[in-house]
Amino acid sequence: MVVLNSYDILYIKLISMEKRTMNCPKCNSSQFVKNGHTHYGKQRFRCQACGRQFVINPSGQPISQETRGLIEGASKNWLIRNNLRLRSHKTVAHLQ
Repeated sequence: MVVLNSYDILYIKLISMEKRTMNCPKCNSSQFVKNGHTHYGKQRFRCQACGRQFVINPSGQPISQETRGLIEGASKNWLIRNNLRLRSHKTVAHLQ
């Protein structure tokens, strides 16, 4: 027999309430599963409809498309300056 204290019961109610009101921020689907935790310890979810990962009440703001473009451009420039070529999204090799 499992004995739950009042904190456990409150936590279970809170999680079930949040899950009923949560939707995917991309496709608005309510079909999602738990998908680990962020490095800050917050529960991460993955939408089963579109695959988007999200957290409830994120503490940080998403990176804007403009900033994302600047980061990607700077990364490509760094590769070019250092005579490197990106063969795939995970492999970097020296040019000869």
